[in-house]
Amino acid sequence: MNLKDIVEEVIDSEVRGLNDLKQNFDFENVGKILNTIHNLSGKVILSGIGKSGYTSKKIAASLCSIGCPAIFLHSGEALHGDLGVISVNDIVLIFSNAGEGNELKEIIDYCERFHVTTVGISRKKSSYLIQKSNIAIHLPDSPEVNDLDVPTTSTMMMLAFGDILTIALKEKKQLSHENYLIYHPGGSIGFKGMKVYDLMLKAEELVILKNDCSVTEALLAMLSKRLGFALIINNHDEFIGIIKDTAITSCNFKEDIKVKDYISNDYKILSGELKVSEILKDINPYEYFLVFDDKRPIGALSYENIKSLYKC
Repeated sequence: MNLKDIVEEVIDSEVRGLNDLKQNFDFENVGKILNTIHNLSGKVILSGIGKSGYTSKKIAASLCSIGCPAIFLHSGEALHGDLGVISVNDIVLIFSNAGEGNELKEIIDYCERFHVTTVGISRKKSSYLIQKSNIAIHLPDSPEVNDLDVPTTSTMMMLAFGDILTIALKEKKQLSHENYLIYHPGGSIGFKGMKVYDLMLKAEELVILKNDCSVTEALLAMLSKRLGFALIINNHDEFIGIIKDTAITSCNFKEDIKVKDYISNDYKILSGELKVSEILKDINPYEYFLVFDDKRPIGALSYENIKSLYKC
């Protein structure tokens, strides 16, 4: 079998599995799970072993990302002391293809003993997990991609089930974009959610020069702070424009050449409340952005400034 055939077989098989999940979706029991989690005073504990364990770990991470406290409990480690993480106010979701592992049985029995709500997710309807859980989700018994039964279609259905829970809970929580960013201060999501105020160079970090300053002084001042521009003020300390290093590097450096001859109004004014994602759409390497308080610039932002923090 060549690579093209493998690609088609894997994707077609997993799409069939997802369609089976869609056609046989247990809306009633999933509704119970969502309501229980939404009203939970404890945490969501997800468990599994093997590939089901890795899948449940990913789902736990997704739930945390929407502000739903969730942890992964390794089914094997649970029997060696980690069962202590489970409290009566929690809900335990256990993922298993066959639903018969001894580790899973011990977790189910423990939860039953201490009246902890359990959810079993498995493809085997007659399994111990499905039969003993408080809420049972029987996934379609769609065939795996290969004759060795390497977990493929089954794990894809589990992942999709976890994504459904995550998005449905996000809707129940009415999670706003702003609140979502609270849980994502890092990475590209967190960066794009930051405000101009958070990133801009403050007044003390900028080069601010009088308009009678020489171009030589101006260039040295910009080089000292590694900036490609400077703010220019008049003798009354009023802002009158900017000067760019590219505008003066080609001039003949003489003491009598002043920056006032190279002042430009080639900048954009931004609100400090604007999100970085809103300016990334149109930014180009030659633009400068200023933030004003009344008529006084209190901060600035440049393409290089942004690029140093995030690759545009």
